[in-house]
Amino acid sequence: MPTIRAFLLFVMVLCNMTASAQSLQPPKLDNPLHLDPAPSGTFAEIRTNHFHSGIDLRIGGDDGVGTPVYAPADGYVSRLRISAYDGGKMLYINHAGNITTVYLHLDGYHGAIAAYVRRLQAAGQCYALDTIVEEGQLPIKRGQLIAYAGNSGMSGGPHLHYEVRNTRTQQSLNPLNYGLTLVDVQPPAIKGIRLLPADKKSRINSGKVPYQVDLSQMSGRLGTAVNPITVLGRFYIGVYASDQSEGSTQNNGYERIDIWVDGRPFFQYKMDVITYSNTRAINAQLDYEHYLATRRPYILTRRLEGDPVRPARTFGDGSVGFIATDTSLHRITVSVSDFNGNRTTRSFYVRNSLETLVPMHEIPEHPSYHLFSDSITIRWPFSISRGDYQIDMPAGMVYYNDLMLHGIQNDRRYISPIYTVKPWCSPYPPHRTWQLRVPLVIGYEPEQLVICSLKKDKLSPLPTRVIERKVEGKPGRWLEADVRVFGNFVVANDVTPPSLKPLNFKPGGKVSARVLRMKMTDDLSGVREYRCFINGEWVLAEFDGKYSLLTIDLNQVDSSATNLDLRLFLTDCCGNESELSYQLRR
Repeated sequence: MPTIRAFLLFVMVLCNMTASAQSLQPPKLDNPLHLDPAPSGTFAEIRTNHFHSGIDLRIGGDDGVGTPVYAPADGYVSRLRISAYDGGKMLYINHAGNITTVYLHLDGYHGAIAAYVRRLQAAGQCYALDTIVEEGQLPIKRGQLIAYAGNSGMSGGPHLHYEVRNTRTQQSLNPLNYGLTLVDVQPPAIKGIRLLPADKKSRINSGKVPYQVDLSQMSGRLGTAVNPITVLGRFYIGVYASDQSEGSTQNNGYERIDIWVDGRPFFQYKMDVITYSNTRAINAQLDYEHYLATRRPYILTRRLEGDPVRPARTFGDGSVGFIATDTSLHRITVSVSDFNGNRTTRSFYVRNSLETLVPMHEIPEHPSYHLFSDSITIRWPFSISRGDYQIDMPAGMVYYNDLMLHGIQNDRRYISPIYTVKPWCSPYPPHRTWQLRVPLVIGYEPEQLVICSLKKDKLSPLPTRVIERKVEGKPGRWLEADVRVFGNFVVANDVTPPSLKPLNFKPGGKVSARVLRMKMTDDLSGVREYRCFINGEWVLAEFDGKYSLLTIDLNQVDSSATNLDLRLFLTDCCGNESELSYQLRR
């Protein structure tokens, strides 16, 4: 009997271990489109100021708008979000296994989801929404039609942006690890390799500037030792590459970069998880100044101390160097791989220069006379409180220790001084949002003032509010803005209300179209809210921010009503209001 009990106990433990192991396996998700996957963008692809957090699936251009989207597994709708910008019409579904799938740029929702959204919009008399849905309200079954792919929000063209996330952390994961497969037999393309001097003492082929490696001289994966590149001091390596799969564009992202020096692993770049709060760290991976000038994203071996993501594994600070007495050839091998294991490899040779490395004493350039400078570090918050402006930055704002330049200068073109806040050395934009506070401008209504970034005489409004705050023990009212850039800032006065221009109808005329189309714009602070009524009843008006396009579907209105009294109420972010009225016939 003891033997039998022991055997049964062993079987139960084994079953539990098997079940636990299965529960740890990533759940298999079906393709949300009943089309062969053809990506126009891949996971962790390099985008301006962010990693691409999902995969973009083609739907066939404008003709594909309205393509059905199906649930990849059982679950429930956990969040619904609609914006005129960003991801447009968005849908979040929670599944078993701590997995959430997310769908962006939708043309619309289907069935019970569409009805639920419409009720929320009608209750708030607002197109935009962001609501958490409780489990059980909108259950979903695998294969269920849930939505239609489209081009809403800041989409660059019709497609489905599809994400897989960790439900608990909301970190983005690679959908190709969760059942989505691509037909891909083509290896990535290495489009460029650059060598960058690590400091002002270093030289590459006797030059002080970055050196472009001639890829045409690389015969095969082992390269050629003829005419090696000469180096003096230490240098970084930059790699520019792209990939293509069946039916996709030629400029998709790849999975990883590997670099070997003399056959030994030196560097590996691979992004498996994306955290939204650190997505701007993409800039720390790039040869950023070259990217700004050319839009070619070279991944650098350089490691910045303040980079919170560090998807690359490398030695030291990521620079390559050899001892001064070393006269041998050194082979550097660069390999780029895609998710299906296709790989492209190129090699080139370097050797120490016969020049002498001369120590240099670098004399720093002094900041402009009208600016103050204070040290900012990667680990500590940065704060400045003066009578004419205040700055608050959280820790982790910059990628290496620097000086932060700040100050003001008068300019008669603006109603306020020009406020300057920028790092001395770093070319990178801020990693996080920071706050700038400036005094109210005397003679202007506080609510109509907006802080703007100023670049090449162009004003870009920032989210601005009026706050009460003590400075040097004295209470006062200030303007405060949330800022995502460095540079120059001014205060502007917005007294002009939003405007509207009918595109397919004339006031007093007959309407033949099913959908009314209008261009809605604001000259500075932007439209904050709008409401539309026909014959006294609220109607849903959809706003597409990328086109400034406002549309009203007349199917919402009783078909027996031939005379339409259209009224619109528009408000911008400074409280300026417009009330417009159009009498129409159909």
